[in-house]
Amino acid sequence: MLAAGIIEKAPAELVKCCATTVLAQKAHEQGGLTLEELQRRVNEQCMQQGQPPAFTLPQREVEETPKEDQTMRAQKWRICQNFNEVNRHTVIAPMPQGDI
Repeated sequence: MLAAGIIEKAPAELVKCCATTVLAQKAHEQGGLTLEELQRRVNEQCMQQGQPPAFTLPQREVEETPKEDQTMRAQKWRICQNFNEVNRHTVIAPMPQGDI
């Protein structure tokens, strides 16, 4: 996220709260790729960039392309952030009354 410009570094003295960020696959969506197939694809991209493979995987016994239904499914992900600590310290009136 830092490399993509989504977030930026902040000095430690300015940080008031730290929250975890988790990437989670959306529930009730198609299954997507297996872990091994994802690792193989990461290795392929590493080799395309001239880097060593990220994962040590056994050779495929039969060089067959993965099944179409397995590779063509679009995986949907969501970014989950825990704002409980911020919410505990932030109090906002549920409905601002203004001058009554």
